[in-house]
Amino acid sequence: MSKGWGNSTDNSEKYRSWRFIDKKVGQIMGGDTAETVTQTSKPVLDKSAVPDLVHHIFGLTVTNVKELNAYDDLNFHIQVAPVHSNPFIKEVCPDGYTLKALNSVESKRPAIVEAHNQLMWKLKDEGFSVPYPTRTVSNTEWSVERLTKTAGPRWRPQDDSEPASDHVVRLLAFVPGQILHSVPYTPTLIFEMGEMASRIANCLKDFHHPVYDDLDSSWYLRSVPRVAQFTWVVKDPTRRHMAEQAVERFTKEVVPVIDQLPQGMLHGDLNEQNLLVSPGADGQQHIAGLIDFGDSHRSALVFELALVIMYMMVDCPAELPRLDVGGHALAGYRRHRALTPSELKVLKTCVCARFAQSLVLGAYAHHQNPANEYVLMTATNGWTAFAAIWEEPEERLYARWEAIGRERWAE
Repeated sequence: MSKGWGNSTDNSEKYRSWRFIDKKVGQIMGGDTAETVTQTSKPVLDKSAVPDLVHHIFGLTVTNVKELNAYDDLNFHIQVAPVHSNPFIKEVCPDGYTLKALNSVESKRPAIVEAHNQLMWKLKDEGFSVPYPTRTVSNTEWSVERLTKTAGPRWRPQDDSEPASDHVVRLLAFVPGQILHSVPYTPTLIFEMGEMASRIANCLKDFHHPVYDDLDSSWYLRSVPRVAQFTWVVKDPTRRHMAEQAVERFTKEVVPVIDQLPQGMLHGDLNEQNLLVSPGADGQQHIAGLIDFGDSHRSALVFELALVIMYMMVDCPAELPRLDVGGHALAGYRRHRALTPSELKVLKTCVCARFAQSLVLGAYAHHQNPANEYVLMTATNGWTAFAAIWEEPEERLYARWEAIGRERWAE
C-alpha cells in the first residue's frame, strides 16, 4: 500500500528503503497486487502543473506547492487561497492539503481508496486528528485523470497519441505536527502510542467495508510464515537462526489461533513515521495525530500492539531500556482496552515475529539492491533489539512489564 496518506516528510531515506522492501518483496511473497507496482507506474506530474490540475478538479487556487517524498505515488503539500469556486467546500483547510496522485496500478482499484476514505472519516468523526478527503467540483472524493507521461508544465496529454496513463487524484486535509521520528522518544510518548492502538480498536469496532474482507499483504503480521523462504539471505548464522526460530514459533503458536483471538480493524503501521506529535501545556511532546492508512486491514487486535512495541524498541534512546518499552506501551493500551489472557500469551511471540519479518525482508532488499546500504545501517539497532527481547524469558519479561504498569502508570 502507498505511504504518506496525509502528510509526508523530508526525512525520507528510511521511507524509501522500506517502500522498496514492501513493493519488491511483496510481489514475490504473494499478496499486495497481482500487477507489479514499479517506478514505471508512478505518475508524471511537474510541480508547475499542480495549480492547474488542482483548480480543474477542486476549484481551488494554489498559492504554494512543495513536493513531498513518495516511492511510487506523487505527493505535494499545497496551500490555497481562501476564495474558491467549489460549492462543496465550506472553508479551506488552514494547514493546506496533500495532493496525491496514485500510481497507475493501484489507481485501477478505486474500491480500496473508498475504503480508506470511509475509515478516515470514521476516525475523524470520533475526534482523531487524521487526514480526510476533500470533495471535487463534481462532488466526489477522488477523480481519475489521464496524466501525460511527458515531464513539463502541462498535465494533460495533447492528443491520444501522446503517452499517458490514468491515475486516481485526491486532496487530503494536511494534519499539522512533527513526525514522532523527529523528537526524542519518552515513556509518555510510548504510553500514548499504546493508547492510540487501543483507541483505534475501540473506535473501529463496528466499522466494516467489504474491501477489508480479503485484503492481503506481505507486511501483515499473519504473513510471517512466508518469511521462512527468505531467511537464507541473513548471512550471520546466529541472527539467521534467531529469525528462523521466531518465524517457526509464530507459525506453530499463533497461526493456529489467529481466528480465535479478538479481531478488528488495525491501522497496520503504527510507527515513528506515521504518528504526529506536538507540545502540550506541560511543554512536553504528546501524540497529536495519525497518518497513512495504506496498510489498514482487519486482523487480530493484539498485532497492533506488537507492532508498536517492535517499532519503539528499535530506536529508543539509551536512557530508556529497550525491554521497558513493552511495559509502557502495554500500560497505555490497557487504559482503553483490556488484553485477554490469550492475547497476552502470544504478545512476545508476535513482537519477535515482527522483528524477524522486518529484518529478514530488509536483508533481502539489500540482496536485491546492494547499493541500498541504508537498510543495513538501520538493521543494526533492529537486530540488537530483537536479540534483547528474544533472549529474555517470557515470564520475567511480562513481570517487568506488569511492574512498569503498576509503578509508573497506575491511575
